[in-house]
Amino acid sequence: MPTLTAVQAEEAIGKIITILENEETKTKILAIVAEVNALPADQQQMAKMMRLMPAVQEATSPVLEEYGFQKAQAMMFMMQMQQHAAAVPAVKDGVAKLQAAMAGKV
Repeated sequence: MPTLTAVQAEEAIGKIITILENEETKTKILAIVAEVNALPADQQQMAKMMRLMPAVQEATSPVLEEYGFQKAQAMMFMMQMQQHAAAVPAVKDGVAKLQAAMAGKV
């Protein structure tokens, strides 16, 4: 499994934020949020996890692959990003934006 340096983590999160701020990505995420919000309240939380996380992972997978991570290793990538977030403010801010996107907030 690849290991990210602090510099790589900062570069990677910058690229991910660029993807998340792209209008096409925002539109796709907001469309999923609208569909999920139309569901009964008791189904919304599970639907968000089942639909938003894969959509965000799909959009950001080219960045993970650039740093040697496969789609199935997205959780390991995030764990490494969070480790660097403690020492690198830009990574911390970027991870917060990524987590917000996975919750449908873009």
